Amino acid sequence: VLNATRHSRKLRRGALSGNVFRVVIRDLDGEPAELAVRFQHIAATGVPNYFGEQRFGREAGNLERAEAMLRGALKVRDRHQRGLYLSAARSALFNAVLARRVVEGTWNQPLPGEVLMLDGSHSSFVVDEVDETLRQRVAAFDLHPTGPLWGAGELRSGGPVRELEEEVAATLPIFRDGLMAAGLDQERRALRLVVRDARLEFSEPRVAVVAFKLPAGAYATTVLRELI
Repeated sequence: VLNATRHSRKLRRGALSGNVFRVVIRDLDGEPAELAVRFQHIAATGVPNYFGEQRFGREAGNLERAEAMLRGALKVRDRHQRGLYLSAARSALFNAVLARRVVEGTWNQPLPGEVLMLDGSHSSFVVDEVDETLRQRVAAFDLHPTGPLWGAGELRSGGPVRELEEEVAATLPIFRDGLMAAGLDQERRALRLVVRDARLEFSEPRVAVVAFKLPAGAYATTVLRELI
C-alpha cells in the first residue's frame, strides 16, 4: 500500500480493477518447452473465461445446495448463503454455455445476434450482423463475445447465439427457472479472458513460476487449467 487516505464512500466487494498473481507450480512432469509454448499461446489469445471451481464450493457442494433450494427441498433463510447458492447456479449455466461454444470453436469469435462487450468495461451492445471491422476489433481484444448470467426477462442475444443459449439452459431447467423466479436481472459476462503481463520462468527442474494480471471477477485457476 503506497498511500492511504480517508474517503467518503465505503470500499465495496468487487471495487477493484484487477488482481496480480504469482503462482509457483511444483512437480511438473511435462516438458518445459511445451509448457512455454502453451503459455505463449495463452498470453497471445486469452483463455475461456470460466468461473473457477472454487465458485461452486467444496466438492461442488454449493451447486448441490442450490439445486435443493430451487427445488424447494432446502430452506435457506440466511441472505448471504442464499446469494452464494444463486451465484453458483448462475455460474454453472454460464460455464455450460461457454463450454458449448468452446466445443464449437466460437468462444472467441463474434456471431450474428452476439452481445459484444467492450474490453475493460461492462458496456455492451448487440450486433445483428458481423462484418470485418467487428472481427478485427474482437481479434484485437477491443471487444469480447459474451454469455448469459441468467435471470428474469428476455435474453439480450439474438439469432443463433440466443438459440444456443436457450438450448443449453434447457439442459439445466432447475437452475434456469429458479434464477428467473429469484428475480435476478439478465446480465452478461465476457466469454474470453485476456491474460496480461504474462511471465513464465523455471526456477529449478520441475518447478515453474507464472505471473499474470487478470481483471476483477476472473480466476487464476481458470488460467492454470488451460496451462496444465
